[in-house]
Amino acid sequence: MDWRIYLLQGALPAAVLALLVQGLFELVERILVPRGLRLKSIA
Repeated sequence: MDWRIYLLQGALPAAVLALLVQGLFELVERILVPRGLRLKSIA
């Protein structure tokens, strides 16, 4: 088998999992950090 297939089979689920965990942490942060302690976005 081609080594690139194995690389993608491991890399794609890991990337998706990383994005899901990051989103979960952002959601938990919004819930737990009081509004007055949040940093103001510059954008």
